[in-house]
Amino acid sequence: MGVGGSFDVWAGVKKRAPTWMGALQIEWLYRLLQEPSRWRRMLALPSFACAVMKER
Repeated sequence: MGVGGSFDVWAGVKKRAPTWMGALQIEWLYRLLQEPSRWRRMLALPSFACAVMKER
């Protein structure tokens, strides 16, 4: 299930990024700044995206 941090936001545990960051599609940067421990997981995303594109 690819909901990521959505449950935390819906539950009120985490705040959403400012509107301007959402408009620029950099909410991920806001999350990274709020939770620096996420950097290792975020490094895996480009290779995952490439693997998905190869399968298509």
